[in-house]
Amino acid sequence: MKYLIYIGFFLLICCQTRQEPATVVNQNVAPIKQDTVPHPDTTPTTPYWGYRFKIEGDFDGNGSKEILSERFYSQKTRRETYKYLKASSANGFDCNASLVDNNEKKAVSYMVCSDSTIRRMSIGTCSTANAMFGVCFMKNVGDLNGDGSDELIYMEDMGCTTAPRPIYLLTYQNGNWKRTRQWPSNFELFPALPE
Repeated sequence: MKYLIYIGFFLLICCQTRQEPATVVNQNVAPIKQDTVPHPDTTPTTPYWGYRFKIEGDFDGNGSKEILSERFYSQKTRRETYKYLKASSANGFDCNASLVDNNEKKAVSYMVCSDSTIRRMSIGTCSTANAMFGVCFMKNVGDLNGDGSDELIYMEDMGCTTAPRPIYLLTYQNGNWKRTRQWPSNFELFPALPE
């Protein structure tokens, strides 16, 4: 009988105690490309243009400098577009909503040159199988192969993932951009994009 009273008292206390849901606090500042807000259906978002790379170099080996400029283009609207949706309720980007949005507007990323004789360099296309937010790192590394033209290295901005990403080495030869090498890397080792 004594145990039944203790069990009853225990159940009474447990039933009247309200548990507050645990709050998860992220102690780290999330990189621009990581999801920092709830599902897109519950949080208002606003378009955010995103950083565009401009790289100077002699890419065709003619002795004069050219400028490569990154473009993020919507095939649906047929004009340059924003890369991300910024969450209005948090400091960060809604990666999942941005991915869905870029997929719906059929976003493509490429580089155009100030010298119109140099062909456009394709970076990638956003699709359900390929998260694409343009470029997260690009640098002119000079003439590595001794042909008189500068080579580039770059890494695609795959947004929602922290998985290792390849770094590509590119050169412009015979009127085309060619990936000559690639190495696995982690985007977190590279500087954050300016806002």
